[in-house]
Amino acid sequence: MKTIRNFAVGIALVTVSILSIGQSAVYATEGDPVIDERPFFRTQGDRVILNLLNLDLDRVKLKVIDQNGRVLYQAVIEDELVIEKSFNFENAYEGTYRVMVISAGETFTEKIIVS
Repeated sequence: MKTIRNFAVGIALVTVSILSIGQSAVYATEGDPVIDERPFFRTQGDRVILNLLNLDLDRVKLKVIDQNGRVLYQAVIEDELVIEKSFNFENAYEGTYRVMVISAGETFTEKIIVS
C-alpha cells in the first residue's frame, strides 16, 4: 500500500511539473542577436571557398601559405561587409597548405591537404 501511495505522489509531482512547464514562456533578451563572425570554409572539388561576414568592416588580410612557410597568395580587403573568396588547388603540388584569415586581431586558419 505504501508503494502505491509513493507511486501516486510521484505521478502527481510529474503531472504538476509538466503543467508548470506547459504554462511557462520563453522570452528573448533585448539587444542585438549573437552573430558568429568567424570565417566559414567549405571544400568544393579542388577549391576551398571562404565566406566571412565582416559586420564591423574591419581590415581583413588573407594568406595562403605552403608547408615550407612560403606565402603563395596575399590580399588585404577593406570596407567589405561580405567577403567571399575561392582558392583553386587544382594544379597545386602535393603537400599541406594553410589559408589564413586575419581580422580584428584574430587569426583563423584552415588546413588544406593536397595529395
